[in-house]
Amino acid sequence: YLTGSTRHAPTVVQEIVFRMTGMAFALLNDNTHIFNYTKRIFECFPALVYQRTNTLRLSLLCWQALAHLGLDNLSLANKICQHTDKLMKTYSFDFTSGRHIEVLQKMILAEVYFKEKELNRAIRTAEAAVEISQKMDFKLLLLTGFKLLGKMYSQVRFDKQYNQTQQQMSLINKSTSFKHFDKVLATVTQIN
Repeated sequence: YLTGSTRHAPTVVQEIVFRMTGMAFALLNDNTHIFNYTKRIFECFPALVYQRTNTLRLSLLCWQALAHLGLDNLSLANKICQHTDKLMKTYSFDFTSGRHIEVLQKMILAEVYFKEKELNRAIRTAEAAVEISQKMDFKLLLLTGFKLLGKMYSQVRFDKQYNQTQQQMSLINKSTSFKHFDKVLATVTQIN
C-alpha cells in the first residue's frame, strides 16, 4: 500500500488497513515505528496534508503526537495536539469517527501537560476526554482516561476524586467483557 507517491486519496480499504496498523503500533507502544509509519503515509498520499477535515489525517496527526510523546519530544507533541485541537474547534467532527479522535487527542494533550507539570490543565483536559467518552460510551477510551486521571489525582493528592475514578474503573470492568484490561494497561504503563 505504501509504494510511491500518488495524487489520489486513499481508498476505503487502504484507510481501514492504515487505521488498524496504526492502532496496532499504538497499542504496542512502538513509537519509532508509528512515527515512521505516519510519515510514510503522508509521503505516499501528499494530498492528505491539505485535507483538514479528513479523519484519517487527524488520526495520523494524533499518532504522530503519541509517538513524539513516547519519544519524550514534548514540544512537538504539544504543537501537533494544539493544531488538531484547533482543527476540531474550527470544523465539525461530531460524528462518531471524529469523537474518538478528539478523545485520543485530549488524552495525549493531557499527558503532555502532565509531563510538563501543568497539573491543572492536564486534569481539566483529561476530564474533558473522559466526559466525551462517557457520552459516546467509548468504554476502552473511558478506562484509559480514568487510568490517566487516577495517576494525576494521586500526584496532586485528590483522594476523593482518585477513589471515584477507581470505583468507576471497577464498575466498567465488572459490567463489560474487558476483564483483562488492567493487565494490558499495566503492561503498557510499564513500558512508558
